[in-house]
Formats: sequence, C-alpha cells, structure tokens
Amino acid sequence: MRRLSYLWREHRVLSLAFVMALALTTVFLFRIIVGMVYWADPMHQDRPLEMWMTPRYISMSFDLPREEVLDALGIKEGELKRSTTLRRISEHTGVDIKDLEAAVEDAATKFRASHP
Repeated sequence: MRRLSYLWREHRVLSLAFVMALALTTVFLFRIIVGMVYWADPMHQDRPLEMWMTPRYISMSFDLPREEVLDALGIKEGELKRSTTLRRISEHTGVDIKDLEAAVEDAATKFRASHP
C-alpha cells in the first residue's frame, strides 16, 4: 500500500494516465469478447436479411468483405452513411428486400466458391 501512496504522491499524472489506459484496455477487451461470443453463435451466421440490418452486419453475418456486400446491394462506397439500414438502401436503389437478399446470398455463394 505504501508503494501506491508513493506513486500517487510523486507521480500523480503518470498514475492517472496508467489508470485511464487500463480502463480503456478493459473496455476494448470487453467489446472484443462480446463480439467474439456474438458472432461465434451459429444463430447469427447467414441470417435471413431484415430491414434493420446494415451492410456491416450483413458482412459479419455472411463472413463477406464489405466491398462484396456493397456490390451485391448495388451501392458504392461512401454513397450512403455507414449505418444505413436495408430499408433505406431498398428505398434508395428501388430494389425489393427479397431481391437484395437473393443478391447477397448469390454473392456469398460465389465468394465462398472462389475463397475456400
């Protein structure tokens, strides 16, 4: 305990910086673990498309590169906001959700065939 009081008295700024770095590391580690557990669950893999999904979620669910998903959805990088949902993409492109789902599944099949 004396060492901690010494560090606090003599190196307060450094001690605070260390505690902040430790807190940030803990937060990022927690986020990584939660993400790994979520995406390891087979229930979240190759899910049928729903209107709330984003291209990033689809990319993670189908294990596809983002560019493949964007091509399948018929949008270009930077054309829409990053958090744009399938509902907005469908409205923007004029393509029905079922057609978007078929395009994503087709892209997933082709990608998996070319990248075993």
